[in-house]
Amino acid sequence: MSNHETQRRSIRTRSFLILVFGAVVVFTFVRVLYGVYNFDRLLSDYDARVMSNDRVQDAIERVAANSVDSETGLRGWMVTRDRRFLEPFERASLTREEKLSKLLAIESDNPRMEATTQRMVARIHEWARSVAEPTLAADGKVTDPAAALSLQLFGKGRMDLIRADIDELRGQLGERRKAEGVTLKQYRDQLSR
Repeated sequence: MSNHETQRRSIRTRSFLILVFGAVVVFTFVRVLYGVYNFDRLLSDYDARVMSNDRVQDAIERVAANSVDSETGLRGWMVTRDRRFLEPFERASLTREEKLSKLLAIESDNPRMEATTQRMVARIHEWARSVAEPTLAADGKVTDPAAALSLQLFGKGRMDLIRADIDELRGQLGERRKAEGVTLKQYRDQLSR
């Protein structure tokens, strides 16, 4: 083998190694860019879910506070017959439908939570129709104490079911947050490999 041929072979080998090294660098760079893109996309999606979960949590808590105000105001008035105690009930009555509508609109993407929300909304409307309205219509004039007590107990039972629905929604939201956290952790683990 001549000296010239050895140099050519050496140049070819060197060129080949440089080409392979360049391909590895380009492949690695593309892989890193793809990972960053995917992570950014996932993080944006996760941020949107966190914000959605926060809106759901806020809507649940507003409905819960509205229900407590309704019940507290009506019970306060029933015990004292002082119309000033109706203020929390009246304030809650003015915003009830808006708060329920917001919760329903937010939860339209989760069938399980939507079903719980629908059931709770129906119970709230039932409580207003079958407990609050008849109680206020009587205007404190009790003609049948047994019927009044029965209505109070029925109202308390309805509110207990509403509170159970609210607790169920809180639990479902907690499960959703936990599942999303697990998904994010799994993806982070994949990126670190």
